[in-house]
Amino acid sequence: MTSELTHIGEPSRAGETDIPSRGDTPHARIFIPWGKHDDGVRGPAGTVPASVVDYYWPGVHVYLPDSNEALGHRLPLNQTSTVVIDIANAGDDRAWVEPALYWVEPSIGFGPPHLHRAPVVGSPTGLWVEPGQTQAHPITVHPTVPPLKPLEQPHGALGDAQTHFCLVAVVSAVESSPDGTWNPFEDGHYAQHNLDVHDMDADTDHAVVPLWIVNPFPTDAVVEVSIQSAPPERLHWFADRYRTDPAELPAEAMQLLTIDGRVSRRQTDRVRLGIEAHGRRRCHALVSGAYLRPDQFGVIEVRSTVTPDSRDQRGPGQRYQGSYGIAIFKH
Repeated sequence: MTSELTHIGEPSRAGETDIPSRGDTPHARIFIPWGKHDDGVRGPAGTVPASVVDYYWPGVHVYLPDSNEALGHRLPLNQTSTVVIDIANAGDDRAWVEPALYWVEPSIGFGPPHLHRAPVVGSPTGLWVEPGQTQAHPITVHPTVPPLKPLEQPHGALGDAQTHFCLVAVVSAVESSPDGTWNPFEDGHYAQHNLDVHDMDADTDHAVVPLWIVNPFPTDAVVEVSIQSAPPERLHWFADRYRTDPAELPAEAMQLLTIDGRVSRRQTDRVRLGIEAHGRRRCHALVSGAYLRPDQFGVIEVRSTVTPDSRDQRGPGQRYQGSYGIAIFKH
């Protein structure tokens, strides 16, 4: 592991004052950091390392009722867990920050119509964040119902995503507010934890992971979805966190299966769908365990690009990018 990678996974500490500052920021600049050396700049001018996992943002931490940090989002039902959001200020002024936390059904992509607070998320309170500091802000979560009931699963498959929650954190201040992209690579006010973890034993052939493909725009859109193994940089980050051996899975180990009701449409590694305004389409990610040795894991990334219909003048005229992670552990 390089020294850069070890920094990425370190949680920021309350009151920390080594957040990089840019001299052209005479006001507050609030963001959720990927690590202690994050300056909050995103987009083309940003410096987010390739090893940072956008669907498992390091500035958001989830602690289970036994106080152990969750390695994925299998939150226990009818128990209270805690989500801690790191909130940094790289500007020159203190800021009153309003944090928010939402849960989403297992989805690739989301927008305001798909975000929920009740009955899972407690009410966060605002806080002051001083220039150059990072504050760790806790929010309680208490799931009472599974977020998504699985469809019928093929024989010999693993499909138990009932307690996977996508968690979306947002921070905002008067002088530093989100831009509406809902993308942590484009805007540091956002962060998500959207990693679904599955354990696979020797008798299981493959994992079947149900999720929604979402159009977050208020207009019809074309949604392109792909599935692939996480690249080596991110696999190494996960290996350091999980302390076990990773494997980069080949393309033939994974496929997407689009669903219309209970009718299978097609099985491929890439799909292109037209989805109505704020609509969504059911999908399954199919992952084979044949390429994993016992005590080895792989991480699959499902990614979407949503392009609003240019003929509809209601559209915001921008693209949206979504991501969903699936970690498979072979036992």
